[in-house]
Amino acid sequence: MVELRSIRSRSEADQKLTREGGVIMKRYRTVRALHEAYRVGETTPLAYTESLLAEAESDHYERGTFTAILRDRALAEANASSERWAQGTPLGLFDGVPLVWKDLFDIAGTRTTASSLAYFDAPLAKEDAAAVAFYSAQGGINLAKVGLSEFAYSALGINPGLGTPANAAISGERRIPGGSSSGTAVAVKKGLVSVGMGTDTSGSIRIPAAFQGLYGYKPSGDFYRDTAGIMPLSTTLDTFGPIAASLQDCYDLYCLFAQQPPQLLEQISAERSDGEVPLRYCVPTNIFKWEIDQDVLDCFEQLLLQLEGEGYTIERIDVPAIDAVADIMDRYGTFAAAESSYYHRALLQDERRQKIHPRVLSRMARANSMSAVDYLTLKAKRSEILALMREQYSSTIFLMPTVAMEAPLLAPLEVDDEAFFRENLRAMRLTVVGNFLAWDSITLPMGFGDEGLPLGLMVSNNGSDPDLLFDETAKIDRLIQERSKVDLFRSV
Repeated sequence: MVELRSIRSRSEADQKLTREGGVIMKRYRTVRALHEAYRVGETTPLAYTESLLAEAESDHYERGTFTAILRDRALAEANASSERWAQGTPLGLFDGVPLVWKDLFDIAGTRTTASSLAYFDAPLAKEDAAAVAFYSAQGGINLAKVGLSEFAYSALGINPGLGTPANAAISGERRIPGGSSSGTAVAVKKGLVSVGMGTDTSGSIRIPAAFQGLYGYKPSGDFYRDTAGIMPLSTTLDTFGPIAASLQDCYDLYCLFAQQPPQLLEQISAERSDGEVPLRYCVPTNIFKWEIDQDVLDCFEQLLLQLEGEGYTIERIDVPAIDAVADIMDRYGTFAAAESSYYHRALLQDERRQKIHPRVLSRMARANSMSAVDYLTLKAKRSEILALMREQYSSTIFLMPTVAMEAPLLAPLEVDDEAFFRENLRAMRLTVVGNFLAWDSITLPMGFGDEGLPLGLMVSNNGSDPDLLFDETAKIDRLIQERSKVDLFRSV
């Protein structure tokens, strides 16, 4: 266990400087770096939050990034946190740490819109979602609600109604941010916050994180014990979790919500027993028949060769359950179509339906062709596959690319429905497997494609041991970073 009052930043690279209105403001790129800045008195939660609000309200962020900036609440929470720090009684690692929430979480006094014009006249939430209330109770600062694909129904992050913020990993031609947790990823990548909360039904945390060179964690089940106050896309498949600038921040937020002591990732291995079952590292070769760009495959293969050079034994085998996922959904329909249509049924039956974008309506319409038998069969088939996976792959780490391509250009996909649906399917083809199979999955940056855009590696297991998954991912992440340093040295 790490003593919170003595956590120190490990690298000056954890800090970022931004210029706003001629004033240099320091940005802390990890939770632990910000915690240390509070500890030594370099800044206070109130001063830091005031600077973040000024930035969030500037033209530095495009339309669609935020749906609500929580100025009054954030300042009140920051003031209370500053008083605790001044008295030497912070509540823990996240006391005074600003966070953004995807606009599917209820926050008292705001509308939960799912970034849809159809919900812009919805009643104000009377209370926080349970997860928001829990974060507040730990001293966290709730900075803003951020945008998403309408109803969370796109892996590309495009929202014609409320606006689409461009991918923040690059400048120049505007690229898709990835979705549906687009605003979360943009806010993290631009350095407003070091970590933000997204949701994931078919890849909505991992896809924008991968497209923008970030880390993202999709838990196999509930990230927090109480999911009240979160608008669903699929009550069967939905999970929520962090997008962050570092793997450590993802793990620290996991520890917070799991209510276990925080620790450095390097300490996990030392605490695991020697008698545990050896792990298998598996690459499902049946994914290679899907349309994955060659630069993604090349980057992935280079990484596998590096891992094997470090002593990893990697099995390249077919995993039949992966093919079964697509077959089952093609035959019986999708959880998202059936369950979102049920949740939004009142909306779909009155004049507000006209405010929903046709692309979203067309995907929800899949539910019209699903019978009750189809839906129950879908659930039964999934249960059968999950039992089989637990039996056959109980100690397996799966390695796959996160997405099949670099982030495509935004403009063509805004106007071409055929291209939109094609690229949307490609973007989620790899990640949706992890949702249907209830995997714990982490995406981390693995390199860059031919156009210099970030690519992601997805590391997954069957969800029985999140600490193990973080441990194994951290080891791989360190190897990738070491390779990057070597490559940079060679290029100088």
